[in-house]
Amino acid sequence: MTGKVRKILFFFAGAAVAAASPLSAVEYPNYARDCATLRSSVEYPKYESCFAVDGIASTRWSSGRGDDQWLTLDLGQVRRIGRIVLNWERSAPLWYAIQLSTDDEHYKEVFEQTEGTQGAYDVVDFAPQEARFIRIDCRERTTQYGFSLYEVEVYPPVKSPAYRCKVWAGASQMPDGAPEYATDGSHRTAWRAPGGKAQWIQFNLGRTRRVARLQIDWGDGAPKSFTVQLSEDGKRFFDAYAATDRPPRSEETIQLTAPRRARYIKLNFKEAAGEGGYMIREFDALP
Repeated sequence: MTGKVRKILFFFAGAAVAAASPLSAVEYPNYARDCATLRSSVEYPKYESCFAVDGIASTRWSSGRGDDQWLTLDLGQVRRIGRIVLNWERSAPLWYAIQLSTDDEHYKEVFEQTEGTQGAYDVVDFAPQEARFIRIDCRERTTQYGFSLYEVEVYPPVKSPAYRCKVWAGASQMPDGAPEYATDGSHRTAWRAPGGKAQWIQFNLGRTRRVARLQIDWGDGAPKSFTVQLSEDGKRFFDAYAATDRPPRSEETIQLTAPRRARYIKLNFKEAAGEGGYMIREFDALP
């Protein structure tokens, strides 16, 4: 398995909105949170490997300066896992692999990235595996520094492609309306932004995926007019859907006219349907 991305461009417009359907939401346990860690090296004590599993996005593990470094997580017991999320700092690897083991001796490689980029956010899915130990084998750098990782998250097999993907927005009502609440698997939390002017929210699915439809729980903050744009590289966006003068709705499925490949999805809001601004309780992008 490789992280290589095929360069395919799609030009399209127009889509149909299916009848609203209930959105399921599942909160999965992060097996890596505060687990034991080992590392090949550390740049300074303030960048120890334990900071890559502390649940704080501003702390990190940073290795010594050199290729061929590694970080190993000990989950404490054998777990059935299917998704790993890696939030890299600017000093991300150009080439790295993910390896799994039940005994810390015999490792199986389940993912390899050979075209990594600085500041990457990788959502890695693979066939469900039994593992206790997870090794991030960093082989080649993208900078003159070492390898630097803000956070590693380890989950069981996840059904939602957008679960825990990276999200950012033009505006958010903090702290209770942060963008990441739109993909945390809970209807109890939500991204919120003030109305009265145009807003946007963007999702990075972590890799290029087949996208055929979007499922959105708007809560009480649905837009009256908005567009959907898709991109493979985060630079060139193409219109996928547009809606204007819509009545308020709480949940809906947006069906694209044809399945497309995309890593980035951007929603551009032009006008809110109500006075409370914009809101997304849960977002998903499905094949």
